[in-house]
Amino acid sequence: SLSAPTGTVPPGPAPVPVTPPSTSGAPRVGNTLKIDPGNWNLPDYQTLTCTWFRDGVADGPSGTCDTTRTLSAADYGHRYLVQTRLTRTGYQPATVSTEEVTVLAGLPAVNTVLPRIDGTAQVGRILVATSGTWDRSGLTFTYQWLADGKEIAGEVSPSHPVSAADVGKKLSVRVAATTPGYAPGSALPSTSATPRAMSDPTGRST
Repeated sequence: SLSAPTGTVPPGPAPVPVTPPSTSGAPRVGNTLKIDPGNWNLPDYQTLTCTWFRDGVADGPSGTCDTTRTLSAADYGHRYLVQTRLTRTGYQPATVSTEEVTVLAGLPAVNTVLPRIDGTAQVGRILVATSGTWDRSGLTFTYQWLADGKEIAGEVSPSHPVSAADVGKKLSVRVAATTPGYAPGSALPSTSATPRAMSDPTGRST
């Protein structure tokens, strides 16, 4: 004779990660995030899928866990995590998310050839600053002229008309290189200009 049937056999407990899933790579514009699916207490699982989330919303379909995400300027300030789902026949599925990271600004551009001040440092003349050379293209440049290291209010163009107030002071210009999603880089010329009075013919860059 047969015994009475048992109740429905429930599925086994969901797998748990021994080493939690994570992402590697600094969360910074210009860098690439890579998924590490972690290690689980049931290594002979059948299916492991990963889904990228951006600001809490799935950013693309679920897929294999070998995908990467290259961070662009449009990602600056946004949050990313990866949801990992593991299934095995006879067990409950497991869903674990990586720690959420916020995308930081990319590293600033690096100046490779210093800006330069051209022109005659004499009252009534105009000094013009070059932007110098940088390690990437697509940059926007801003300028701030300085007298003895202090900012000159309103002098934020590449050119500076030399005035009587500049005589005897060391003029320099700070060049900032910016691009969306990246921290600004800055550089100063290697030389400064010391203006002379209008009647002094020896005004020159020093």
